[in-house]
Amino acid sequence: KIKCTHHQHEQPWPSSESKTIHAGFPTTELTITFPRNGDIFKIDPILRRSYQTVRFIASVPKEFLFDRMEWWINGKKKSETDTLSPYSWKLQPGLYTIIVLVRRENRMIKSLPVFIRVL
Repeated sequence: KIKCTHHQHEQPWPSSESKTIHAGFPTTELTITFPRNGDIFKIDPILRRSYQTVRFIASVPKEFLFDRMEWWINGKKKSETDTLSPYSWKLQPGLYTIIVLVRRENRMIKSLPVFIRVL
């Protein structure tokens, strides 16, 4: 038998789907669809670093209206937009926690975190 050690973790990764609702928003799911929780990326030593990016993608139901979408990495806001456009992030070695927030006026909803590793 061959045992895969890639998917074994000391602690299980939490789900990347969110059903957490904050004041003023209808029941909905805000989900980070890529990267997936537990993904591991490796920097190519030959390819130029400027070409080594990951596109973060979120899923928001069509009927869910928002004014802003924000991408947060390790507690720091990296991008803000008023559309559902993906965010391209340059790979850097380390462990990362990714969260997406959507806001409308003074209300917000956020996804559960997605954890990734870059080697």
